[in-house]
Amino acid sequence: MSLREARDGMSVTAVPDAFAGGLGDAGLAELARFVSDGGTLLLLDHAAEIGTSALGVPVNLTMVRGRGDDGEQGRTDRDGTVRREPLYAPGSIFRVVVDSTQRLTAGMPDSAAIYFTNSVTFDVPPGSSARPLLRYPERGDDILMSGFLQGAQEIAGKAAAVDVPMGRGRVVMFGFRPQYRGQSVGTFKLLFNALLAGGTPGER
Repeated sequence: MSLREARDGMSVTAVPDAFAGGLGDAGLAELARFVSDGGTLLLLDHAAEIGTSALGVPVNLTMVRGRGDDGEQGRTDRDGTVRREPLYAPGSIFRVVVDSTQRLTAGMPDSAAIYFTNSVTFDVPPGSSARPLLRYPERGDDILMSGFLQGAQEIAGKAAAVDVPMGRGRVVMFGFRPQYRGQSVGTFKLLFNALLAGGTPGER
């Protein structure tokens, strides 16, 4: 779900009319207040745009657009700038390097496999409060484990998931879907860790 879909709603051709409505600007403001007051907000895949564009999370977001989107791919920076990128991965298994020193990666191996389907990546600027949890290998040739990937070097070394303290709360953004269709069992733990941390007051 993109920022536009979250704010303005989904097409009634995609979901039943009763569930198609969006949060509106007031709803997005309530999300920001929830985090500031100590809540934990989890954003998966393209929903990370809510964090960067609506909540001011200090990372740059690369959104991969599939061939179905006029054959174009693009990057949307925090200032709204869209840049075209030669990156395409319609449903592939990628290798990521895990920062095992973080609480949200507890129990994970040093290297893990994630499912990437024209998903998003994060570029964490120097001095940002965002903490990368997972990163893609520095060498593009080391990223793809199975499937297809065009433009591997575009995401090499970038973050695949970040934990961002904001106010008294936090925003946890996964640039992929750790629960993908109930199949990606190797990354379920990341989602559960984030949920558990959200229920523990004062834990970062």
